[in-house]
Parts: sequence; C-alpha cells; structure tokens
Amino acid sequence: MQNSLSEKQTFQTLKWILKALYGLPASITTVTGWWKTGKTNFALSLKEYLEPMGLIQDFASNIETKDSTISFIDNFQQFDLWEFETKHRKLFLYDEVMESSASRDAMTTLNKNWVRRIGQFSKGRLHLVAITQAEMLMDSIFRNPIFNRGLWIKENITTLTFQSPYISHNHRFLFQDIPKTHIDYDPYLSASFHLVGSNEGFPYLPKPMQVLALYSEGKSFREIQKIVGEGSPQQVKQDLVLICRVIVKQWRDKAGQDLKIKGMLKEVSKEFPEELKHQIAKEHGFGVIE
Repeated sequence: MQNSLSEKQTFQTLKWILKALYGLPASITTVTGWWKTGKTNFALSLKEYLEPMGLIQDFASNIETKDSTISFIDNFQQFDLWEFETKHRKLFLYDEVMESSASRDAMTTLNKNWVRRIGQFSKGRLHLVAITQAEMLMDSIFRNPIFNRGLWIKENITTLTFQSPYISHNHRFLFQDIPKTHIDYDPYLSASFHLVGSNEGFPYLPKPMQVLALYSEGKSFREIQKIVGEGSPQQVKQDLVLICRVIVKQWRDKAGQDLKIKGMLKEVSKEFPEELKHQIAKEHGFGVIE
C-alpha cells in the first residue's frame, strides 16, 4: 500500500505495531470512534498493510466489498467453514458489532456462539477486528483482555491513535495523515451477522458449503457440478468430504468439552443430595449425574 503518512519513522512505528499484534497466533482488536470518522475505512486498509507484510493470507468480513479476495461472510455457517478451510493466518473484519453483539444482549444465542468460538481462534489462526462506535456497548467477550490485544481509535478521518497494555505499557501512539483504503465498498450499506445463512445466499457461500446445501436438497453430484462450476463430480465429492470433516470436528470438540464438564461435575458432586444433582444436570443440559 502506498505510504502517505507524515513521516517515514511514523510509518515504521505503525508497521512495528501491526507485526506485534497480528504476528500472534490469534487475537481480537477493536476499532472505535465517532460517527463518520472512517472506522470501517481504516479496518479495510489493514488488509492493504498486512497482506504485503506476509502476516495475513486470508481475509473475510461481514462488510460487502468489490474486492474478490475478501470473502463476504455474515453467518456462523460460512464463518466456521472459512476459519478451518486452510491453515493460513486469517483476519475477519466484524463491522457494527454493537448492533449484532451488544452487551445488553449478552445471553442471546448469537453471543453465546461467539463465546464458544473465540476460545478456539488460535486453532484456526484467526484474528478478529471488532468495529464499533462504542466499545463498552459490545459484548464483554470482545473486550476481555485475555483475547483483546489493542484498541485503535479513529479521532477523525485522518487521525488515528492506538493503545495496548501489551505494547509499550499502554503508551498512546498517535498517527496522522492516515490514507484512505483503496478497497471499494459502500459506506452506507449496513453490515449484519446471523446464526445461519439463507438459501438465497448460496452463491456467497464458500464452495464446499454450497455443495453441502445443494446435496441436502437431493441434487446429484453431476447437477451440483454444473451449478457451482466444479471441474468434475469427483471434485464435488471432495468438497462434500471437506465440509463433513469440518462439521464432525466441531461435533467432536463440543462432545469432548461436554464430557469433560460432566466428569468434573460428577467428581465434585459426590456428596450432593439427589435433588441438587438433578438441578446441576438440568442446568448443564446433561442426563442424571450418577
């Protein structure tokens, strides 16, 4: 990306911060600021910095852009497939977090799904950038210092500050004359995020997910080949195997986690009265704890 920052040294400082943040196995960072200060614009420009630096290889967002190398993902079905489709380092730009994952809605199914996934980001080599007008109004999981490694604040269209307790002891870095992104997008188009996608969204799904959706509707491998544009029915089968592996892995991880919790509950509740055992089992969605 062309550098139009005021001084070369300032640009080198920005690159040093980017390397410290996005060279980690996984992280959450926040981009915040007042209305129309260029939050989304700066978040998109991260791709233009990070890609040439070799820090991130795969990019996705719930922001619709005209950049074909940024996958458009607005639901967990697509997100899960994309996260584990490759072993590349990934960056997901999550816009309008305050609307989709607000702190006042902490117990919603959507937020519970984020809680379950964020702890696994390191396995998918995933960095998430949460974009919001008010940091304290997004769900606390995105602000938790265990996962959140830094705060970008757009003071205005051209001015940016950064702070992190993990970098220079929370020193406040100031960057001026920040250039706009070259990525084409509509700044007035709302971004959202959902539990599942719709049938109408098949063309926007990663190809293996399209294959699974069409196969579930009873279409043959040859029919699916023509619809998604694969080279052969055998490739369609490979796509189907890939998405099935992702689903089975998630099921095994969840089942293993449940068994571990149930084992712990069984151990600590040996002396509990039967009524309390039933209550604990019910709260955790298990059968009777023997």
